[in-house]
Amino acid sequence: MINGFSPFAYRFRGDTLSVFYLEWKKIVIKERFKSIKIDYNPLKNRKYVGIINKVGMGEEGYQLIP
Repeated sequence: MINGFSPFAYRFRGDTLSVFYLEWKKIVIKERFKSIKIDYNPLKNRKYVGIINKVGMGEEGYQLIP
């Protein structure tokens, strides 16, 4: 679905897939879904590291694609 784009963190809640990545990366998911909304979240380094820490601790449903 996201070729060549790693690492990134994501969280799936309800009908929304939230994708978290460093702001200097430009991504667009070309696949379209009828029932899933994609929420893009480009983050500054400090906020991204905070999300990665939550992934490591298993908090708030965050996952990581290495």
